[in-house]
Amino acid sequence: MENNNQCLPSTFELQVNVRVGELISLIGGAAEAGKLIGKTETTIKNYLQNANIPFVVAHTLCVLTGKSLNWLATGQDLEADQANADKVDNYKFLLDAMQTIDEWQIELGKTFEHPAQKRDAAIALCKFALEDQLESNCDEIDFGRYTTFITKMLDHKD
Repeated sequence: MENNNQCLPSTFELQVNVRVGELISLIGGAAEAGKLIGKTETTIKNYLQNANIPFVVAHTLCVLTGKSLNWLATGQDLEADQANADKVDNYKFLLDAMQTIDEWQIELGKTFEHPAQKRDAAIALCKFALEDQLESNCDEIDFGRYTTFITKMLDHKD
């Protein structure tokens, strides 16, 4: 009789896979997770279905959600998770700035010639928005409010 157990994931793999599903849910679903890590929604769903996710993808999902690899492996939260959460907030903040710049590049029909220019513009936009937030005692930052700033950056991309 043939032994098919080698094809079945272990209990540990299944538990990790459930937690990977939780990470993806925290991000906003397979489509959103795929956008953030450069994979298709189908690829993300396949990882979940097959319980076979590459380590680098699992690690990236942990970083994006503020969860530790220890949590992924054991399900136990640690103090390190809070430190990761702070990094996630900074990452999402920068990502929001970059997405706003992308939207305005399309809206204005202008683009940066080099990725470094876009990176520098996103950092400058974050700095400008944070300074504005401190001056106005505002709780949230809406990057869409800074269209004039973004337009100037696109016009002076040298």
